[in-house]
Amino acid sequence: MNSTLHLSQVLVNKIEDVWINIHQYALADYKVLNPDNLEDGIKRDLLKLYERLSKIDFPSLEEQIKNRFKPRMELDSAILAALGFERSKIPKLLEQLYDAFENEFDVLKEFMKQTE
Repeated sequence: MNSTLHLSQVLVNKIEDVWINIHQYALADYKVLNPDNLEDGIKRDLLKLYERLSKIDFPSLEEQIKNRFKPRMELDSAILAALGFERSKIPKLLEQLYDAFENEFDVLKEFMKQTE
């Protein structure tokens, strides 16, 4: 649930409110890993990745996205692969996803300037 893909799903389906709420029906369409359905090799690879990445200090999410922070990209690539996305298409998908988040960060910054 710490992937950029998950965050994008939350932002797309959130209910406008002070808190992020999500309609129950939207959850049924979320792409989320089900540990019970994962092959043992995928589980093992994800756990190894978690062990390695858990020792790294991550910068802000904005910095991770804008600077294409390698550990963030590894995490997102692994999640997408575990969800069944074609490995050869993942780099392009991540580039598009990160570009969209960069634009969203810029829009939010502009919005915050206007509310000051």
